[in-house]
Amino acid sequence: MKILICGGGIAGLAAMIALREAGHDLHLVERAPVWQTTGAGLHLPGNARPLLDSLGIRTAVEQAAASFDRLIYCRADGQKLFSLDVRKQGWPDFMALSRQAFHDILLSRLEGAAMQTGSVAEKVSADGHVVFSDGRTDDFDLVIVAEGISAPTRQSVFGAEHSPVDTGFRCWRLVCDPGFAEKIPQFIMGRGVVVLLMPLEQGKTYVFVSIYDPAAEFTDLSTAQFEQLLAQFSPTLSHGLLNSLAGQDSHEAPLQQMVMDSWVKKRVALIGDAAHGTLPTLAQGAAQAMKDAVVLARVLDKSGDEKRLSDALAQFQQIRTPEAHWVQAQSLKRMGLARLEGAAAVFCRNTALKVLGPKILASGWEPLITGRFSGGFSGG
Repeated sequence: MKILICGGGIAGLAAMIALREAGHDLHLVERAPVWQTTGAGLHLPGNARPLLDSLGIRTAVEQAAASFDRLIYCRADGQKLFSLDVRKQGWPDFMALSRQAFHDILLSRLEGAAMQTGSVAEKVSADGHVVFSDGRTDDFDLVIVAEGISAPTRQSVFGAEHSPVDTGFRCWRLVCDPGFAEKIPQFIMGRGVVVLLMPLEQGKTYVFVSIYDPAAEFTDLSTAQFEQLLAQFSPTLSHGLLNSLAGQDSHEAPLQQMVMDSWVKKRVALIGDAAHGTLPTLAQGAAQAMKDAVVLARVLDKSGDEKRLSDALAQFQQIRTPEAHWVQAQSLKRMGLARLEGAAAVFCRNTALKVLGPKILASGWEPLITGRFSGGFSGG
């Protein structure tokens, strides 16, 4: 089939790799003038590994990433609440690497592919007719929209009412050296603030700070505001974060969800965050995008016949929506623990997590790693 992929992020490049292996005639356009990636670090839980195998990049990722067998949750002063040993769960080690490193690995699999930066599909019709930003027009058997959670093509094809929903949380992400080395990921839960310290390749650290800010009061943070937010944490952590945030550009964004019942309209299909953008609580953005790509490549045939395409896209949705929607619901539910600010509520949360934390955390990943949502699909 002749297929256009709109967007050169994780979802788009993964789709390009998976569909190229299946022998389709592929074209990809990326609106940025050069290859670049947004965000900072990337956490890959155990369910990502079979998908990396399917895309032929597992060895490269394992060589580039930091690997760990535990996650630690702490309260604001650094005292440990609980830890989750992934090996005791029977799971593979989790991994983390910078988004740039992961993006480069995906690109390395696509040498010679028909990909164009600085190009936009300005007008896309549901029947596959596309007008590009340079005035070219073309017809495709399938247009795959992988433009991220804001996805202008999704809104033009499916309607402007299909827009991401703000959850009230705001985050800052960066890769830096905060002045202290972490060998195990640490999730530090304060009053209305959560800090993640995730070891990456080459001694780097992925820092993620989220706050519950439904009134959007912290969109332009000053040092004084950050000092106020971080004062509840240990001096070592707060000083290290303040120095890192002051010395480097961080990626600031509201945390949003994109919930849609249907990802398909005739010859247009949504994948990745364009279809099911979610909160980062379960670290599923990359894994879910890769699974979209792998499943879509397996259900499509090469004919482009309208009936067979319609059936394949229906099968794709049938396999993928239960898991994607479950991830969204669970991620939002778990993020609710981070919004607590009152001293009594935080004390109760921390007390409960000391006892129930491992069970709660494991219950989020267990169905994904063991394949409860396989829909007849094997990820390897």
